[in-house]
Amino acid sequence: MNARERSRCDDQKRLEAVLRPHYCAGTVARSRRGVIARFARIVALGVIAAVAVWLGLWMADDVQTRPDEDAFVRADGRQLVRNGTPFRFRSVGFANDYSLDLGEYGFSLANGRHHSERDFERVAELGFNSVRFAINGNWYRDDPRAFWRWLDRNLGWAEAHGVLLILDLHVPIGGFWLDASEGPGDFRIWTDDRIRAQNIDLWRRIAQRYHGEPTIAAYDILNEPVTTDATGDEWRRLAAEMAGAIRAVDPDHLLIVGPVYGTERAYRPIGAGDQFLIDDANVMYDFHFYEPIAFTHQTAGWLARPIPDGGRYPDPDLVIPTGAQVLLPDSSIMSQTLVPGDSGWRKYQSAWVAITDPGAVAALPTATMRSGARGTVWFDDLEVFEHDLARDSVARVLHAPLASGDTGDWWEWGSGDPQTFPEHFARVRTDGANDDFSLKITGDVAAGDYLGWSSDPHWFKVTPGNRYRISGYMKGAGVDYASRGDEPGFVGLTLDVYADPAGAPAGFLSRGPDYLALRFLELHRFGVTHDVAMSVMEFGTIRETFEVAGKGGALWVADMLDLFDDHGVSYSLWNYHGPSMGLFLSGPGSAPGRPNQPLIDVMKAHQRSPGG
Repeated sequence: MNARERSRCDDQKRLEAVLRPHYCAGTVARSRRGVIARFARIVALGVIAAVAVWLGLWMADDVQTRPDEDAFVRADGRQLVRNGTPFRFRSVGFANDYSLDLGEYGFSLANGRHHSERDFERVAELGFNSVRFAINGNWYRDDPRAFWRWLDRNLGWAEAHGVLLILDLHVPIGGFWLDASEGPGDFRIWTDDRIRAQNIDLWRRIAQRYHGEPTIAAYDILNEPVTTDATGDEWRRLAAEMAGAIRAVDPDHLLIVGPVYGTERAYRPIGAGDQFLIDDANVMYDFHFYEPIAFTHQTAGWLARPIPDGGRYPDPDLVIPTGAQVLLPDSSIMSQTLVPGDSGWRKYQSAWVAITDPGAVAALPTATMRSGARGTVWFDDLEVFEHDLARDSVARVLHAPLASGDTGDWWEWGSGDPQTFPEHFARVRTDGANDDFSLKITGDVAAGDYLGWSSDPHWFKVTPGNRYRISGYMKGAGVDYASRGDEPGFVGLTLDVYADPAGAPAGFLSRGPDYLALRFLELHRFGVTHDVAMSVMEFGTIRETFEVAGKGGALWVADMLDLFDDHGVSYSLWNYHGPSMGLFLSGPGSAPGRPNQPLIDVMKAHQRSPGG
């Protein structure tokens, strides 16, 4: 008899105990008079019905089980323990069509097509010990009874196949910011006290209902919070309040708390400063890992600026800045200067210039307006060519067309007050050299100052001794070059060349295991510093990285799994099935479809390995 059956059996015994006196009273009445007996039976049936209704309502709010304290997953310093031994979650995410409202496209909790009991069995067969189970808080708000029946059914399936559940509030009531393509999002959880209270109460009710159920292993209290304030304190306060509501009724379940994923209604890359502690000893602190995002999310339609091709993994020829870089000003390569006055689109380029500094590692193209320049300038369609002297060959090593898909990858910078930068810059959607898109700077630059555009995705590796040329299109309005100090005014394209810092960690790494480890350890250090358990409850890469030859999706996943093993970190693969990511591929609102066999193979190989 499993815990669920024991619970129902205990409930039946309690019901019989309540009803027994009424049954006896009816027996006595029958021995006296038939009319009184009939009346007694009516009264007894009424009492039975009332008690049954009361017990049914009570059971709808609180599933009573007998907790086995050792069966709960608990935090113990930097590790988890279960049944007295170290434990790690090896989990896969069930997305559960989290973005759909009840009734939308026929979506129903009672007849959901996302998964069945067979999928819990398959999860166990693949070697996972748990499922991170996504919840949309609006489902509870709109139909609590259907919500509890749905959770109970899945709890039973999980228990039957020896799989633990991690309840993940993926979409809170009054909150949706996961898909930039869906519009401005819903951030009322941070601005409406009533909605905030509803989410806190949802966790209290879940914890009250399942407080004695060890098959539910953890409460992941909010997925990837993006706040409306500038600091993320809205999430820090809500996390403490949610934890307090849970602990008022449930002292046993592990809590999972993630960092601030964005502020002022916008995602941004998470860093160590976005992680925080709450006042609770039984917590695992989480971060999601999809680095490098250009690789794992290439072609993803839900990004604000889709990435058409994010390259391959590993890629020794692709350099990524990782810390302090050293500019080599004597190695900079500059195009011709934009002609003064008003001018139309015209191609400008530099001479062929050899990079002679032996420490040169990488270069970055920029579009700049410098000391003594004023006016308005447009930039478009940049290219960099490399002349490999050893092979006597010329190749294009960079092309930035500045079309609709890549102007958003460029960021503005300058000297002076950063708050004034935006007034000088614009991404143009109505004018370009070869299309309707370009970048623009308007300024009156003081002596020694500068304004510019550059783009992190356009770093590239250089070879000392080779020659390089940068070119691109520019046009201007009201451009002139005043005499302001010793440095002459300049408007044009520059190839800035950089070296690694001396006596410090590398300023650049290629895309590969060392880069993954660096980014992972930056976030994992929080657990080491505070002696707390850490997890990565989402990691994964898009299906194209498995389907396109040479992309290397399986290699990326294998390297990530090695990192988790090396540092004792729990993980959850995103996800079980979906149209873009998953062990199985399928359309929205449908059952698991075609196997993503390369991903299945790498996960199964890891689960069979000693570390897995």
